[in-house]
Amino acid sequence: MARSVLLQLTRDSILEVYQAQNRLDMQKLLSEHPVLQTPMNVRVNIYLDNELFSSHTTNNEKILLKNIIVAAKKAAFEEMEHILSATNYLHAEIELTLFTPDGAITERDKALFDSKEPLPF
Repeated sequence: MARSVLLQLTRDSILEVYQAQNRLDMQKLLSEHPVLQTPMNVRVNIYLDNELFSSHTTNNEKILLKNIIVAAKKAAFEEMEHILSATNYLHAEIELTLFTPDGAITERDKALFDSKEPLPF
């Protein structure tokens, strides 16, 4: 099943740090997905082996696009005792919660590789 645009954006935000390059074309994303311009707080949870590894929740009036990028990077690299290693990233489940005026909406993305399987490289 295809990953949603918002979960892909969350994963790409973390991947940007590992690759040390700007992967996200913010102008293109905003033009293709106008909802990303909506001010909205989010929470990103990262799970390893079904245990919460880290989390970050935004609390501001920035647009959804910026809040997803910031929350993903902070959850992966700033919020807990350990940073998310590249190997753990591949085995991590990512959960994104949007705090809409009508209530919270949560979506969870499966790990890129099952934690019980060896990596293919």
